[in-house]
Amino acid sequence: MQKLPIKYNRRESKVDDKVLEWFILNYKKSVAVEVKIKGNSVLTHQYAALMKVVAGIFGFKIPDLGRRNPFDFFVLKDADAFVCVVDGNDCTCTRLNDGHILKIKLSTVR
Repeated sequence: MQKLPIKYNRRESKVDDKVLEWFILNYKKSVAVEVKIKGNSVLTHQYAALMKVVAGIFGFKIPDLGRRNPFDFFVLKDADAFVCVVDGNDCTCTRLNDGHILKIKLSTVR
């Protein structure tokens, strides 16, 4: 799997927990979400995985890397796929299934 440059990875890690929390509290269906800082683009392998979710089924085996994993794998069926672009406290999430857009204020997420 392609590695992200460290500077991008750290910038996104500062906001993806807030986006995750918003989806846990506010979204009823299972989702796959890719969070990007404005100006960064979705990588080819990320888009391909999101489109498998859109097509109806996606499975992923979590690699055993000597860490405590929550479980071995997961399967998403009939789930939604989102790309969320963060610009400061504003987060625009586009549902790839149908193009629907959600606007999130990250400043309101704990």
